[in-house]
Amino acid sequence: MQYSLENNTLKLSVKKPPFFVRVTFYFFTVIAISIPFFMTIYMISSRVGLQFGYFIGVLLSGLIFFYFLRVSLWNTFGVEIIKFDTNSIKYEADYRWFKDGKKSIINQNIILSILPVGYEEDKSGVLIIRNHENHIYCSSKIPIDELHIIINKLNQKLKIQ
Repeated sequence: MQYSLENNTLKLSVKKPPFFVRVTFYFFTVIAISIPFFMTIYMISSRVGLQFGYFIGVLLSGLIFFYFLRVSLWNTFGVEIIKFDTNSIKYEADYRWFKDGKKSIINQNIILSILPVGYEEDKSGVLIIRNHENHIYCSSKIPIDELHIIINKLNQKLKIQ
């Protein structure tokens, strides 16, 4: 199961890709952070000096590193946390080292629905929580049968229409 519902908190876990894919992401993460160090060692040993292109390379490498680190952590530890309070519903994506995508909507006239994603034969979708003004799109692909169970449990537990 990719979810847990305890004390008005729903946690949706990301389905982990195969081990090889995760290792590949971490490999590119290490490569992206290593490039500036090797560039610096090369420039110092060859006595070229730091040039403007060096700083652009470090910045670009840092951005690539940050992107690959987030993707790697999301695919390994990713969890979406949705807290149902009396006045609001709070959403947060937890990457273990990062927390992102914080969103809050008013807990009135809540509608829970499913958005099918991916190929039709996969029979998976994402959970959508919305009221008349705002919405929260979850990003964890979960089997549609499991999403129906989640929606039924939330409707019973939280008295959502």
